[in-house]
Amino acid sequence: MSSYTAEQWREARALVVHEGKTYDEAAALVGVGVSSLQKRAARDGWQQARREALERVAAYRDRVAHLKSRMLEKATKSLNPQDIHAWQGVERAYPEHRYAALDKAQRQTITVRLLQLVVEYLGEQAPKLVPIMAAHVERLGLFIIEADWFEER
Repeated sequence: MSSYTAEQWREARALVVHEGKTYDEAAALVGVGVSSLQKRAARDGWQQARREALERVAAYRDRVAHLKSRMLEKATKSLNPQDIHAWQGVERAYPEHRYAALDKAQRQTITVRLLQLVVEYLGEQAPKLVPIMAAHVERLGLFIIEADWFEER
C-alpha cells in the first residue's frame, strides 16, 4: 500500500502531464519517490495522457492563430473600426501570437503596410483627409512602432 496521498498523486500527474515536468522534478516537488512515481505513471498511462494534452494544446493554438489571422485579414481589408477593435481584443486576450515577439524592423514593415492601407482607403473614401493625414504620418508611424502593442488602453 502506498504511503502517498491521493492529492500528491493528482498533483504529480498534473505536473507531468500538463506542465511538462520530468519525473524527477515532479517527485521532488510533491514529495514522492521517483521510483514510485515512475511506476504509477507507467501503470496509469501518464505519457499517453501527456501526448494527448500536448496535441490538444497544439490544436487550440492552431485554431486561435487561424481565428486571429482571419480577423486581421478582415480588419485590414475593411478598415472598419469595429473589425480592428475586435482583432485588438483577441490579440490582447491571446498575446502568444507571433506578433507578440516582433522586433523593431518587423514592426516597421507592418506599420508601413498599415499606413499604406489607411492612405489607400482615405484616397478612395475621403480624399480631402489625405493631405491632413500626410502631416502626421511620420509621427504616427513612429508612435505605432514604439507602442506596446498589447498594453490595455
